[in-house]
Amino acid sequence: MVTRIPQASTPRRRLLVGIIVFLAALALAFTALSGFFIDVLWFREVGYSQVFWSILGTKFALGLLFGIAFFLLLYANLWIVRRITPKYQPLTPEQEIIERYRLQFEPYAWWLIPLFAAVIAFFVGLGVTGQWRTFLLWRNSGGVTFGDTELQFGRDAAFYVFSLPWLEFVQGWLFSALVGVLLISAVAHYLWGGIRPNAPAFAEKVTPQVKAHLSVILGLIMLTKAWGYYLGQFGLLTSPRGVVAGASYTDINANLPALRILIFIALVCAILFLVNTRMRGWALPVIAVGLLVLVSIAAGAAYPAFVQRFSVGPQELQRERPFIERNIEAT
Repeated sequence: MVTRIPQASTPRRRLLVGIIVFLAALALAFTALSGFFIDVLWFREVGYSQVFWSILGTKFALGLLFGIAFFLLLYANLWIVRRITPKYQPLTPEQEIIERYRLQFEPYAWWLIPLFAAVIAFFVGLGVTGQWRTFLLWRNSGGVTFGDTELQFGRDAAFYVFSLPWLEFVQGWLFSALVGVLLISAVAHYLWGGIRPNAPAFAEKVTPQVKAHLSVILGLIMLTKAWGYYLGQFGLLTSPRGVVAGASYTDINANLPALRILIFIALVCAILFLVNTRMRGWALPVIAVGLLVLVSIAAGAAYPAFVQRFSVGPQELQRERPFIERNIEAT
């Protein structure tokens, strides 16, 4: 005799789960909004409601702007991935499995890809909102000067207080965004068949179109890196290396030349990656990147440590005297 389980319990169970989920979401929303309303009431009490709404508006604008920028960057590259998908017959069992899943995904790609890019862009934009102070200092500093020009680069001190922190953030964000897009694009090319690491020896492991696409992104990454090295020069003026705050003998005579060499090498790497879109193989850009890494270790770390240990250490007062005088004069 077969005993039937009553079906009435299933709708009741679903209703119970729905109620629990709703109450949990309501509790989370209440927790988040309670902090928001407390802040609103506090700023209103001290007469600074405008400051609160200005900060909130700045956070929203930054998140929206950088979120949209990342969405467009990621979606454009994923669109390119689909456009240059190669037409070929799978040559290995692994490729057959990937091709089967790709064909099942393809009818839904027109809305899943933008949704995926939008979700990633939302979290990227959310992470940028914490930079509202840096942005407001930069935006509201137009024409502001301290009337105190530093001696190394001839820039007013206001540049280091207002502009440089924002420029460093934008450079770091752009570099991270391009690296993220590169990794996602490489995975997408693998899933769409443009990258086939297990292909037989007679077949292409990376199609020319995919190589060109990834080379352009890598070229942009190198350009952004060159910009970072350029901004790094100004960061030397707040270096803690010397006996006083600011640039020391080692910073100016070892780190600064190293950064200028790295700027040049990074620009050469960017050019080689762009040239590589028309060439076979990866020999030239790989050699250039290897040279960049080698110089960054040798000139950017080892050489400054050597200068500090063997040139500055034995006669620190004589080496650092001009930089101590700059510090005293500036303060």
